[in-house]
Amino acid sequence: YMVPQHFLEIQEVPLNTSGKTNRKALPVPVAVESKLGAHAAPANAAEKVIAEIWQGLVKPDRPVGRNDKFFEIGGHSLLGLEAIYQIEKRLQVRLHPRILYVDELKDIAAQCSSQESANDDRYERPDKSTDADSRLLSFGQVDVVNAWRSDADDPVYNLPSCFKFTGRLDVDRFRSSIEAVVAANPSLTSTLDPEGQGLAISDPGSERYPSLEIEPDFDGDLEDLLQHVVAIAGKATDLQAGPLVRMKLFCTGKGHHYFAFVPNQFAFDGWSFDVFLRQLSEAYEHGGQLPEKPDTELSYQDFVAWQRRQSHPEETVEHWTSLVSGFSDLPA
Repeated sequence: YMVPQHFLEIQEVPLNTSGKTNRKALPVPVAVESKLGAHAAPANAAEKVIAEIWQGLVKPDRPVGRNDKFFEIGGHSLLGLEAIYQIEKRLQVRLHPRILYVDELKDIAAQCSSQESANDDRYERPDKSTDADSRLLSFGQVDVVNAWRSDADDPVYNLPSCFKFTGRLDVDRFRSSIEAVVAANPSLTSTLDPEGQGLAISDPGSERYPSLEIEPDFDGDLEDLLQHVVAIAGKATDLQAGPLVRMKLFCTGKGHHYFAFVPNQFAFDGWSFDVFLRQLSEAYEHGGQLPEKPDTELSYQDFVAWQRRQSHPEETVEHWTSLVSGFSDLPA
């Protein structure tokens, strides 16, 4: 995820009359030659189902075959989770995400057909977490913390985005909707605790709590807007001081608004954008309030607790040791 699929070398960057990058004049990347091996068609019903799922998610440059591996055809970790979910739903089995890293399609189909994965007692469905789990960090959050400790001034883990809203927008209702979504998701209001070992939940009104900034009379062009968003995204995020989400609404008075949304990956990831926008839309449609969720709905912290229970450090060490065996000069 977030790794460019194409790199294109150009002799110079095209500029417009104001000396800024002319993005419309940039060349369009062309498809590169596929590195996939010879195609072997799926041989049975399970293989056909999995091939169909992978084809729909990854969209490689040729049909998915039974000898393909998910990541070799262009899949990434976020799509991998969706692939596992769809396979489980379609074939009524249970699978561990790790199989996508090592197994070919035909081997995954064989597991589904034999129901081996469904009988794996190491795998369990997520359940509601307890108060004792409320401060746990996910493995992804631990990675972000380690990177932040090595260079606290690097904004690389900020995820900048900007959305255009066309038509009439009730700014007060939009603000209330933002507040409702933030309040409903503790991961957005959490920061790293002073010890650097777990989560600290911030309260509304505190400097660590995310809030929406509004610029009511923005009259700049798109290049000016881009510079504003770049400035927001380029500011390093202090995981302990927060806030971990920066938001600004630009009101143009011309029938459209721009919403700059820059969360840090400690609290957000690529998968979260759809969830956030869906909840924001629901809140706005309901007058600035989110509909009540059923008690059975799981939260991100429920996932973190589940992830920790599923951890098998000894298998991880064995996997990577086997991969790097024979190399004597790898960096630490």
